[in-house]
Amino acid sequence: MQRINKALLGLIIGGVLGLLLATVGFWSTILILFLMVLGYLIGGYLEAQKEKKE
Repeated sequence: MQRINKALLGLIIGGVLGLLLATVGFWSTILILFLMVLGYLIGGYLEAQKEKKE
């Protein structure tokens, strides 16, 4: 994985969050973020299970 400048990453994340808040509202943004984190956790779990079997 390539290294990325943390300031640039923070800028991108902040910009996306700002656009989401401005367009869909606070609670919808919270729901989207929750589902993204949930998907990340499930994906990580499934990947770990796949590596265990090998």
